[in-house]
Amino acid sequence: MFERGYFSEADRLLQKADALVEGDETFSASCKFSLAGVRNECNRIVEAKVLVDEVVTIHERALLPEDPTLATTYYSAGIVYMESGDLATALRFHEKALKVLELANDTDETQAVATHVNLSYCYARMHDVEKATEHAKKALDLSSRSGKPSDHYAE
Repeated sequence: MFERGYFSEADRLLQKADALVEGDETFSASCKFSLAGVRNECNRIVEAKVLVDEVVTIHERALLPEDPTLATTYYSAGIVYMESGDLATALRFHEKALKVLELANDTDETQAVATHVNLSYCYARMHDVEKATEHAKKALDLSSRSGKPSDHYAE
């Protein structure tokens, strides 16, 4: 439903699913994560931030520091904070995502590319051209080395 743009219906169903899984923190985090995405898409940024913060708290407690899911959580939190205009917090989340990806030693660098692109965008919005350029170059280098385009983590 989310992919088709039925945001109200997706929102309602995700809230029901989250209520049904009381006590299963991992599944609840998945529901909240998806719900944050729906709220973000609907420009309900404050609500998305509350949800994404809950997911970050759950995942930091439940996942290993090298778990790629944690990187995805940080990456997504960075996007929500970037949308809200809180660029300093967005930067912190994107940097955390990169650290997790380093620990994970994942050979698929598409999320790292997207994270560097978002860091470049944040720094550009903060008028730090040097750091924006640095991250744009890192994204380009990683993308060129991988040799395989991917839109899985499209920003």
